[in-house]
Amino acid sequence: QSGVVLEQNKLTVRPTSVGEKTIVFLTDKNKIPIVFDVRKIHDPTPVIAGQDNRQISKDVLLAENSISLKTNSDKSFFTNYEIVSFTAKFKSKIFDIRGNKFSTEILKELDSAKHGDTITINSLVAHNNDLNKTININSGYAYYIK
Repeated sequence: QSGVVLEQNKLTVRPTSVGEKTIVFLTDKNKIPIVFDVRKIHDPTPVIAGQDNRQISKDVLLAENSISLKTNSDKSFFTNYEIVSFTAKFKSKIFDIRGNKFSTEILKELDSAKHGDTITINSLVAHNNDLNKTININSGYAYYIK
């Protein structure tokens, strides 16, 4: 499978490997090569209230209780992905959450958080409407309350 699809005058390129790739467009008069430098994009990391250092203040967490995605690769690649759902674990309780905001139930639990407590995010699902693509991030990410 080449990773190139032409459908309704729209060319979609999905390379299956990294490195320099060339697509050649054929016209009536000549060939036009387009060269791409394909790089691996690392999985994004969920960040809580914009905090990406794995430590978060309880006050910030309660005030700005949202999750977004951040990557160290291309800063703009995952900006159009919206969090659809995720799982949060706090004090051995597991919360299945829809959307990118913590539920009322977990916020009540987090209100009693102490310095050193941990909240873990996993099973995150995000969707990009422009690309009609959904990604699943199954790794666990622990954040410490400071």
